[in-house]
Amino acid sequence: MNSASYTLSPATSNDGEFLYELGRITMHDYVVAIWGEWYEKWQRDRFDTNFQPSEWTLVMIGGERAGGFAVEHRPDSLYVSRLYLLPEYQRQGIGADIIRRLQSEASRRHVPVTLNVLRSNRLALQFYKRHGFHLTHEDDKCFHLSSAAQ
Repeated sequence: MNSASYTLSPATSNDGEFLYELGRITMHDYVVAIWGEWYEKWQRDRFDTNFQPSEWTLVMIGGERAGGFAVEHRPDSLYVSRLYLLPEYQRQGIGADIIRRLQSEASRRHVPVTLNVLRSNRLALQFYKRHGFHLTHEDDKCFHLSSAAQ
C-alpha cells in the first residue's frame, strides 16, 4: 500500500498535550489489557516527567498533526520509544515508511533499530515482524525487538 502524503516536523514543548492524548488514544486498550486500567494520574505524571521534545517528531498531513514518534539515539542502537498515528491514519503505509526511514538511518550508523511492544498489542508485533524485526527477548509486559544493523 502506498503511504499517504505526509511531512515530518520536529516537536516542540507546545506539542506535549497532543502527544499525550495521542498516546492515550492509541495505547489505552493495550495498557488496560495488561494493568487492568488506565491510571490517568500515573500516565500523565510519567509523560510529563519523561517528555523531551527533542526526541519527538510529528507526522503532519494537510498541515494537521496526524501522529508522532520518539527516537533515542543510543550508542549501540536507534531506540524507537514511541510510534503513534491517529486511528484514521493507520494502515495507510505511513508507519511502514517511517520504519524504513529509521532503518536507513540506523544502517548508516551501523546500529540496529530497537523497540518494545506491549504483549497485548499483537497487531504491532505482527507489523514490526513484517518489517524485518525479530524478537530478542520478552518479559511479562513486553516483547523486545530489533531490526539488525546492515
